[in-house]
Amino acid sequence: MLWLSCQVAEGKRGRRWRHLGLAALTVSLVLAVFGAVSGCANDSDRDALWVFAASSLTDAFTEIADAFEQANPNIEVRTQFAGSSQLAAQIASGAPADVFASANEAVMETLLPGGELARTRISQPVVFARNELVIAAPTDNPKGIASLADLTDRDLLLAICDDGVPCGTLAHEAATTAGIELRPDTEEANVRAVLAKLLLGEVDAGLIYKSDIVATPLVAIPISPAPTADYPIVSLTEHPDAERFVDSVLSETSQGILKNYGFASTTR
Repeated sequence: MLWLSCQVAEGKRGRRWRHLGLAALTVSLVLAVFGAVSGCANDSDRDALWVFAASSLTDAFTEIADAFEQANPNIEVRTQFAGSSQLAAQIASGAPADVFASANEAVMETLLPGGELARTRISQPVVFARNELVIAAPTDNPKGIASLADLTDRDLLLAICDDGVPCGTLAHEAATTAGIELRPDTEEANVRAVLAKLLLGEVDAGLIYKSDIVATPLVAIPISPAPTADYPIVSLTEHPDAERFVDSVLSETSQGILKNYGFASTTR
């Protein structure tokens, strides 16, 4: 089974969206969303450390992986970003992931003993970050969006994630709490696809994570009460560097990187 969506950043990635203009950012994002990045795994890749991570971690984990490689020159990190549910399905189908970082704990549970995947060895997952779901809109907020209730306006084009992925589940939970029903115009496979719709001007608003708005020309409109997601990480294999990478994510340096990208620390 072909397990990669090919949203892969290989070797010395060096991508830094903070330094890209809007046009370059949008093109880079669209290429990533639609799998135009080369580098699917083959047999020669198995000495590399494969890190599968939720798409909302793309920027932060690219920087963390680069720092890990710089501190460990003999280690090559390969990153695969997609919706958490999609990654879990790939892993359960045999994708050679050494480390998995999910956008919620429910998806992680499918990989624990007794779930879809049983490993001879699996460390206990640890929550390393927290994210907040927000309403994203253009900076000038032309629709005057102030709350979730405003998203029920049928003249407003709304994008959210599929209900099967964490950002979509969280969006529907937030709507239920607010006593409204979301009727999005489009539901996307992951949060970065929603972000692409926003940056391309194809929708008026989207429900995405606070971290995804960093370095974009979008405004984050808070939701009350704030819907939050805890991000767990786990090593899945006997790869000698898997636990070291997990430890590096929990380090003060990596926690600082995550904070710079809008995540809150909640290691335990």
